[in-house]
Amino acid sequence: LGATFSELMTMGVLPGPFVMLAFLPIVLAMSFELGQDLMRAPGLARALYETQQRMSLAAKAADLELWEWDVGRDEVWVSETSSRRTELSTYEPSKMDRYLQYVHPVDRERVERALVRTLEYGEEFHVEFRTSSNDGTTRWISAQGQLEGGGQPKKQRLRGISMDITARKQAESQLQEHRRDMAHMARVSTLGQLSSALAHEITQPLGAILRNTEAAELFLKKTPPDLDELRDIIMDIRNDEQRVASVIERMRSLFKRRELQLETVEVNELISQVSKLLTSEFQARQVILHVDVPPGLPPVHGDSIHLQQVIMNLLLNSMDALEGLPDGKRNIVLRASQTTGGMVELAVIDRGAGIPPEQLPHLFEPFFTTKTAGIGMGLAIAKTIVETHGGSITAENNPQGGATVRFTIMAVQPEET
Repeated sequence: LGATFSELMTMGVLPGPFVMLAFLPIVLAMSFELGQDLMRAPGLARALYETQQRMSLAAKAADLELWEWDVGRDEVWVSETSSRRTELSTYEPSKMDRYLQYVHPVDRERVERALVRTLEYGEEFHVEFRTSSNDGTTRWISAQGQLEGGGQPKKQRLRGISMDITARKQAESQLQEHRRDMAHMARVSTLGQLSSALAHEITQPLGAILRNTEAAELFLKKTPPDLDELRDIIMDIRNDEQRVASVIERMRSLFKRRELQLETVEVNELISQVSKLLTSEFQARQVILHVDVPPGLPPVHGDSIHLQQVIMNLLLNSMDALEGLPDGKRNIVLRASQTTGGMVELAVIDRGAGIPPEQLPHLFEPFFTTKTAGIGMGLAIAKTIVETHGGSITAENNPQGGATVRFTIMAVQPEET
């Protein structure tokens, strides 16, 4: 329209004032819009300031740290809460490298990997790490954020919040310590129940050593001494001594109070250790244990002592359930199998009295017991141990009678072996 009017005016068709009158409505409309924007600007500024104040107050009340990283410019802005714990300014942005200097060296690489995954794949940023504060104390921080700007690096912004979780981490550490104490107490209590059977298992080889020693003295009095018989006696004494030492070593390992030590554990070896420890108990109660472990079963990730404690507790419970059955029917099956999801399942199956249906939901709760002399901590501790290993434990009644308790443990993947 302006070009047309200008050309007509140049040709002398239209006078200059006519052009000005034609543009006057446009100028008035633009002035009206601009005036409205100018009038709204102070109100918008006040609303923005109030919103910022509310966010700052909420963040301070919740002990949250607000932060923003302009990826293209590599500028990190932090809120007042974060600036108090670091030397970063609230008003002047800093580089990401400088921010990462406050991350504990052990956790720094993990934080950097999380940032790379967020920038490259758009994943939500979520990581827990330790930081060094200005006062020299180490604190645990949980940070999470979201990427904006898509796949355009110069327009990418990562905005998020951080929370001090030091108290939570300390509580988790104390809880883990209490769990270790309870597991240790349960092992000591279990071995107390087995004391008579273990004493019998130790007394037998010690008595054999004494008899062999007396026989050796008699053979030495002969002229000449029977060296072949003496060699056989010495071999018997050595075997009996190794048997006693093996029993004592297994008892010592279970008596030890120790932290969880995850390692590669062969399931066959795990079951064998428990079977040897309970041999005398099986004999005393006239219980037959059937072990079913398929060939090629992968090893598991776990602490052998804690896993032995779980299996031993389940076997003792099954033996209690078989009390009162006639000889020949006191059988327990300990079965291992590989399941989906990279897990190995162990199941203890008996044909005892079973579990009352109303008690099944409470079976693994602390201090719940079906025994008159029980304290109700065995299965609760077993559940804690299994879940600490990343598995789960369940119980059910069998259609043919008795009950089955099964638990899963993470298997070692082929590439890890």
